Amino acid sequence: MASENVYIVNSSLLVSIEMQNHITDKGYELKLFSEFDEFIASFNTIRKPDLIILEIITLTAELVEYVQEMRKIIELQNVPVMAVLARATKNLVLFLAQMGIEEILVKPFAMDDLLGKIDKAIAPVESGNFRIRETESPEQFTIIELLNQLDVKNSNKLDQLLGQLIKREIRKIALDFSRVSHIDSSGIGILVVCKKRMDIAGGELKIGNMNEYVFSIVKS
Repeated sequence: MASENVYIVNSSLLVSIEMQNHITDKGYELKLFSEFDEFIASFNTIRKPDLIILEIITLTAELVEYVQEMRKIIELQNVPVMAVLARATKNLVLFLAQMGIEEILVKPFAMDDLLGKIDKAIAPVESGNFRIRETESPEQFTIIELLNQLDVKNSNKLDQLLGQLIKREIRKIALDFSRVSHIDSSGIGILVVCKKRMDIAGGELKIGNMNEYVFSIVKS
C-alpha cells in the first residue's frame, strides 16, 4: 500500500481514535490538525496532502471563512476534500457543495464507509476491479489494488490493465492482494503472464499482502 497522506482538519474526534487506527492500519499516513488556522499556518512546511477530511460540528461564520480561505490556496485546489459531519443540515450541505465538497459522511457511520470514501477520493477505480495508485516518480512503484477475486471472470482484465500501464512507460508495478480471498488457476496463470510481460518490458513486478489461503494456493 502506498503511503498517501490523509489530513484531518478541525479535528474534534468525530473520526474516533478507533477509526484513526484503522486508517493508519490501511497504510495511509495520518496527520491531525485541531483547528483550520493551524493547518493553513503550517501548510508550507508540511508534505502536500493526498486527501483532506474536514470534521464539522455545525455551520458557523468562522467555518465559512476558513473553508473559503483553504479553497483559495492554489496548491490545494487539486486535492480532494471530504467532510465528516456531526449532523447534516440543509445550509451546511449546500455550503459544502458550493465549495466543491460533495463527499460527505454523517455520524454515526461504518468504518468501511469511511475507508471506501477515502480510497475512492485518493485513487481511481478501473472497471470496478482494480484501484490504481500512481506515483510522481518513476523510481517508485505504481500500486494496483485488486478489489475482487482473481479468477476466470476477471483475470484477463489484469493483463489488459498491465499492458496499458506498460504503454505509458510505467515499469515498476506492485499488486496489492489485501482484498483478494480467492484465486483460481486462471488467476495464477495470468500472474505468470504478467511477470513475463514485465520482464520483457525491462520492468519489475511485485506481489504483496496475500492472505495465507491465497498464498498457499499460489505456492502450491
